[in-house]
Formats: sequence, C-alpha cells, structure tokens
Amino acid sequence: MRLGLIGHPLKHSWSPEIHYYLIGEEYALYDLEEKELENFLFREEFDGINVTAPYKKAVIPYLDDLAQTAVKVGAVNCIVKENGRLIGYNTDLAGLSAMIGAHGTDLKGKKTAILGTGGASMAALHAVKEHGGIPVRVSRHPGPNEISYAQMYEDAASFRFLINATPVGLFPNSNAVPCDLSKFPHLEGVIDLVANPLRTHLVQEAAERGIDAYGGLEMLVAQAFEADKLFTGKLPDPSRIHGCLQSLIRARRNIVIIGMPGSGKSSIGKKFAEATGRPYIDFDEEIKEETGLTIPEFFERYGEEAFRDKETEIAKRYKDFRGIVIITGGGVVKREQNMRFLKENGLVLRLDRDLQLLETGNGRPLSSGKEDLLKIYEERKDLYEKYSDFRIPNDGSEEDTVREMMRVTGD
Repeated sequence: MRLGLIGHPLKHSWSPEIHYYLIGEEYALYDLEEKELENFLFREEFDGINVTAPYKKAVIPYLDDLAQTAVKVGAVNCIVKENGRLIGYNTDLAGLSAMIGAHGTDLKGKKTAILGTGGASMAALHAVKEHGGIPVRVSRHPGPNEISYAQMYEDAASFRFLINATPVGLFPNSNAVPCDLSKFPHLEGVIDLVANPLRTHLVQEAAERGIDAYGGLEMLVAQAFEADKLFTGKLPDPSRIHGCLQSLIRARRNIVIIGMPGSGKSSIGKKFAEATGRPYIDFDEEIKEETGLTIPEFFERYGEEAFRDKETEIAKRYKDFRGIVIITGGGVVKREQNMRFLKENGLVLRLDRDLQLLETGNGRPLSSGKEDLLKIYEERKDLYEKYSDFRIPNDGSEEDTVREMMRVTGD
C-alpha cells in the first residue's frame, strides 16, 4: 500500500516503524509546507495518509467528505482515498480514549484542565467526556470556549486531572514544561500527549510529586492501529499493539545506572551492556578522555562544582541517545537537572550495596574512607530513592546482579 504521514517538521517521527510493525507496510514521511498541501493531496498517489501538526485542520477544505469522528473533533489526522475521493477521519480520539482506559484513569465527575486548542486538545476534550470527566480547555489566547492560564491557576484547587495537548516539551525542546504543577494542590493525574521524549519533564515532575503520570507513546500506537484499520479495511492483530510498544521502548530507552561510590556501577554496567548487546558510556571515562585528567586530578585542579558542571554537560549530550547503557558517577543525583535529562529516555536502576561492602579509595576523591562514605550516604540516600525506577541489590555475585537487571529491564 502507499501510506505515509504529512506534517512539519517530521524529522524525528516514529510512524514508519509503528505502521510497519502493525501491518507490515512501508510508510513514507512527507514534510510539507502549508502551501504544498493542495498539490500533494490532489496529485500525489496514495492509499492512506496520516496528518499531524500543524495541518489537522488545514487539510479539511481539500477533502470530499468527513467521517463522524472528524466532524466531532473538528480535526483530521487520517485521510483515506476511496474511489478517488478523499475522506477525512480522526483516530486521535480513539487512541487517547484507549490509553486512558488501559491505565484505569478514573475521570468520572472530575474536572480536567486540557492545555491547548489544536486538534489534539479537541480529541482530549471528547475523550474526557467519554470517560465521564468535566473538560476545561486552557489557552494562551482564550476564546469563548476556553479559559486563560491565569484563570486556570486561580481555580487550580478544583482540578483533579491535567492533559497537555500542546507541543511544549516535545523533542528537541524537551526542557520546557507547559505549566506549573506546584499550583495544583489536588491533582490526581497528569497525561502528556507528547511521545518524544519517552518521559517529558512534566511527567517526571508529576511523578516526583506522587501524581500518577504518563506520556503519549501509547496513544501514538493506539491511534496508528485505528488508522491501519481504515487503510487496510481489515482488523490488524490487536496483540501487536503491546508488541509494538515494547519494541519502541526497547529500541529507544536507555538504561541509566546510579548508586553510591564503590557500589560497582562501572563493572556491573559494562557487564550488563555486554550481556544485552548495548553500547555504553561511563561518565568518569568521558571526563578523563575530554580533560586528560584523572578524576582526583580534576577535583584537585578545578574543584567539585566544575566536576558537576562536566556531569551536566555529559547528561545533556547523551539524553537523546537511544538504547545505550549510561554509567553515572555517584554524585550525579546532586543536580536535579542531571536526572531530568537522564530520565527523559532512561530507565534508572539504583545499584544498592551494603555499606560495609562498598569500596573506598581507588581514586574516589570524596570517599577515601568509611567515614566519608557514611557521610555521603546520609546526604544522598533520599536522592537515590527519589530518582530511581528500580532498586538492584548488588551484595552477591556480579552475574546475579546482571541477571536481575535484565529481568527488570526486559532485556
């Protein structure tokens, strides 16, 4: 079949992989300027086309008919050519509704702030209604059907859920967050429709506040499944949705190893990388290679703050890599920004070793003895707990530790 995606920009789209996994069809990307839409839709040979930002509304005047879902949402993200006629559909609504249902998110009777006014926000509005929630759209330039961000904050105590339907936080501008979660005292859940990175800073902040939060990757796959039904006229194998998700996550998710100095991060990390066939980077080795100095020499010459600056540089540099093992230094958790970067696309494993078994000395400038280690442990233990996704005991053999890491990561 002749399938593809139109939008702008599309450089980092995952759609070709998703559709090939779901139905085994090749899938092209067409990065278009708006002035090119008419020529493409009327002259390009295709069977089905998905539509993404910023053209979900712009394509409507060129279509011969709209399905009920597209009329309801007021946006088109799927076009099927039927006997030469262009029919517009919306599968975002079904994809988002499926994701909400899969997580068991209870929106019933609860007020939900929906950030944004584009096609995705309309899909979110109807999905919230389908699940019994009370949607409120929020815009920087509110019309009669939206409120401003200032109004949202004034009434923040009444909101129980928040959905980000804006592109804020999308790669490559992943540092940004669309709102201030600290102003919402009673939030139960946050849904970010951004799928890249895997964990936006909004999702990370929500999780650290004890708020259930998840990103948009599942919606991306679920809406693609619905589109493939329309493209092929058949029901693809539903079990492939889960397989597709796991495949995407496996290929894109980094494994980040944190833990106390002397807990075995480097040796275990390298063995895990070898066992799983993943490339690895080691923060300390990167710093040595870049500066030509050993870690103690760097500390002696430039001090700890400069060392932490180098760690932040490395965390930022490698956060957008895919499928690698990242071995950090023991103090990487001392800067929140480091962990924000590393958790965007990383599953964080905390190597936990009995304090009596931790190695001291051996070129570790801050942990030359047991007293130093105990002081560091008291200073950082809560940070290790805060930022880790899984605790991995490392009191036994290295082989047992690697096997446990493979079990929790699915490698």
